[in-house]
Amino acid sequence: MILDNGTHLAVKSMSVEQAKKYGASWTFQKGGKSGFTDPLLSNPNGFIAFVLVNRDEVELVAVKRAESIIPLLKDPVLDRLKDEKGCLYIEDLKEKE
Repeated sequence: MILDNGTHLAVKSMSVEQAKKYGASWTFQKGGKSGFTDPLLSNPNGFIAFVLVNRDEVELVAVKRAESIIPLLKDPVLDRLKDEKGCLYIEDLKEKE
């Protein structure tokens, strides 16, 4: 999404149900076998809104500059995703507020 002032804003969501199962986190594609990297990581000049979704309710957790979250990415909980994805966990996101 591009705002009226030209600022890029992406929205990353996670369901509350999945957050309870795996911990609240947002996933980014980081290359690996697919070779695809999330555009937010390769061109991190915009902002990202992180939200938790519970059916028809949405909680805005934070809005951050994309470049500020790159050093916070960690391996996902699921071993099969570790080469392909990086995760931003809610604890790390809130520490940077």
